[in-house]
Amino acid sequence: MTRTLRFTAFCLAGFVLAGCSSLRYKKSEDLWVEGDARFNSGQYSDSVAYYDELLRRDDHDLRARRHRAIARDRSGATSDALDDYQKCADIGDAPALLYRANLDIKSGFFDAAERDLAALRGMSLDAHQQVAQLSLVGLLRLRQGNARMAVQSLERACEMARGQSDSFTLSYGRDAHHSAAHAYYQLGEFQPAMEHMEQYRQLAEATSVGVSGQDYYDLCIFHYLAGDTEGARSYLSKCDSDQRRRAGELLNDPTFFGS
Repeated sequence: MTRTLRFTAFCLAGFVLAGCSSLRYKKSEDLWVEGDARFNSGQYSDSVAYYDELLRRDDHDLRARRHRAIARDRSGATSDALDDYQKCADIGDAPALLYRANLDIKSGFFDAAERDLAALRGMSLDAHQQVAQLSLVGLLRLRQGNARMAVQSLERACEMARGQSDSFTLSYGRDAHHSAAHAYYQLGEFQPAMEHMEQYRQLAEATSVGVSGQDYYDLCIFHYLAGDTEGARSYLSKCDSDQRRRAGELLNDPTFFGS
């Protein structure tokens, strides 16, 4: 490393340390306002330093630890997130168990997810948390290859989430529709697969998640298999060239593709 590069690295490290140090002079209420502002705007990595400082002041601050765990989770710091979730779960924090089960499933730690979801069965969960629990149980069963058991939990989650407007319930209800669509697809039941994928699309469009290219591909396939070729074509037009190629290979219908 040249002298200039070493000096630049030293300066950058100094700026980072100075920024973290300056948080020590802020009031706790200001840390919450500024940290949550970054968290709620999706700046998860930036929000961690604020929760770090709140936990430095009070290591037993459950809310700060849970927020830091979620921020670490969503910024890709999986190991650190699991550590925080564990400390929250050790004192019986149901939301932390739900978030950790979700992270475990995404990471392929199915046995750990089973333990977390089993622990939740002995807790008194409110209606919103029950939607999350059922959605996660369904997702886990789907990932484990048991689509029939998956739809049982997912249908209950979708029903309980219907009519709810809070972001927590909406997010898990949305995900339950997505998982249910793929479970029914695996079972060869294409009408409910299409219907659940449409419900997912509507909820995704109404939230910050949005609809991805893969979602449009799935919508095209599910509509086609359910017999709605017009709907399938409308979604095919939203797919990129690679997704259109994949759809052509899967459906093998020259008439549908106009050739």
